[in-house]
Amino acid sequence: MQHNWLELARIRWPQMVVGGSGRFALYSPAFEGAMGKVLLFETRAKCEAQIVDPKHAFCIDLMPPPAPPCMNRRDDYEDRQWEKRFGK
Repeated sequence: MQHNWLELARIRWPQMVVGGSGRFALYSPAFEGAMGKVLLFETRAKCEAQIVDPKHAFCIDLMPPPAPPCMNRRDDYEDRQWEKRFGK
């Protein structure tokens, strides 16, 4: 599955300037607003290397969590309704 990390970051932080490319975002909640920036990096190591004070900035993984197993099962009720209306 291909992800557009830049667009995901822009959706998550609409009020901040987002730059870079990659899955890991360097985020500082203290700078939210007009002068806030979110920087994207390819690896967690590169992202964490930019942090000077861990109290004020941290690295966020933008990969969405996997769906729980119950979400991957087919809904048999909907399949039966479809088959009743339109046949197989």
